[in-house]
Amino acid sequence: THELGAQKHAYNLTITYKITGAINVEKLKASFHIIQKEQEIFRSYYQLVEGEPKMFIQEDLIVDWEEKDLTIFSNPEEEAYQICQSEFSQGFDLGVAPLFRIGLYKTGENTCWISLMSHHILMDGWSLRLFMELLLGYYESDVILKNKTLQYKDFAHWQNKRLNGTFGEKLHQYWQKRFQEPLQITALKQKGKVLSVGETKLAFFSTEIFEPICKISDYYGCSNYQFLFGTFGAVLCHVRKSEEQLILFSDAGRVHPKLEKIIGFFINTLPFRYELQRKKSVQEMIKCIRNQILSDIEHAELPLNDILQKIKNNEVPNKDLLTTRLVYNDFDYGSQLKMKGIEGSEE
Repeated sequence: THELGAQKHAYNLTITYKITGAINVEKLKASFHIIQKEQEIFRSYYQLVEGEPKMFIQEDLIVDWEEKDLTIFSNPEEEAYQICQSEFSQGFDLGVAPLFRIGLYKTGENTCWISLMSHHILMDGWSLRLFMELLLGYYESDVILKNKTLQYKDFAHWQNKRLNGTFGEKLHQYWQKRFQEPLQITALKQKGKVLSVGETKLAFFSTEIFEPICKISDYYGCSNYQFLFGTFGAVLCHVRKSEEQLILFSDAGRVHPKLEKIIGFFINTLPFRYELQRKKSVQEMIKCIRNQILSDIEHAELPLNDILQKIKNNEVPNKDLLTTRLVYNDFDYGSQLKMKGIEGSEE
C-alpha cells in the first residue's frame, strides 16, 4: 500500500561486493538460506489490519538468487554495474515477501559481483554488517541451525510493553519538557515556498581535514559527531538568521546487548533543539551540545511522531520544520571481505 511506502525506491538499502577467487556458489547460497531460516525478518511482509501496519512471517519462503553470466558482454563490469543500478531503482511491495533481492553476476573466470538489495524496513546499517558477518561465518564452517534465535518481533513486543508502561510515561514527560517553550524558528523557504522535500549532500573528509577534526574533538572532550553537530548548527543559525534550529539525528536504537545480534531496523530519528548561545565560549557551547545529545539518546525510544506532537510552533506545520538532518558515518559495513580462497571489496 502507498501508506507503507510501497514501490518507492528511496527506501531501498543495498550492499554490493566484487569477489575475486574460486567461490563455491552453492555453499554461499546454502549459507544465506541458513540466515533466512534463522532470521525471520527475511521472510516478513506487512499488511494493514484495522488501519495499522502488522508484520507477518511466511514460514516456507525460500528465495533463489538471481544468477547471470556477464562474460558474454564486451564490458562485464559495466554490465554488472548497470544491473545493480536497475535493481536499486525498483521498489518493493511491502505486502508481498520477500522484501529483498540477491544476485550473483559473473564478470570473469574468477570474478563476480554479489548484490543484496532490501527495503529499509528490513534492516539498518548495523544489520548489513551483521548480515555479512553471519554469511562469512556460515560459509567458512559447517553450522547447525540454532533451535532458538531472538527475532525482531520479540524486540517489538518487548518495546511496546515498555512504551505502554511507566518507562513510556517518563519518555513522554522528558520530551514534553524538552519542547515546553515554543520554537522560535520558521521553516526554511525558497522563493516563498516551504521546503518539505530536499536533497542529500555528501561530504567526504580527507585525512588533511579529518585529523584536525579529531584533535579539536579530543581537546573539547567530545566525539567527532558532537563537534560537527555543534558547528553545523551554528552555520544553520547564521544562514537562516535564527537563534534556534531543529536538526534531526539518529540513534542506533539497540538499547540491550541481546539486540546486537538481531537483523532488523532499530534506528530511531530524534529532533534536536539547537539553541545558539552567543554569550558562551566555544568550549561551553560544545559541552552543552554534548550533554544534551547524550540526554536525548537516553530517551530515544519514543517514536518520532509522538515527539512531534509535543513541539509547539504557531507558524508552520511541524513536519515542515524537519528539513535538516546531519548524518556522520565512520561505520565500516565490511568494505573488505576475506573468505577461504576468495577476497572481496565493496563497490
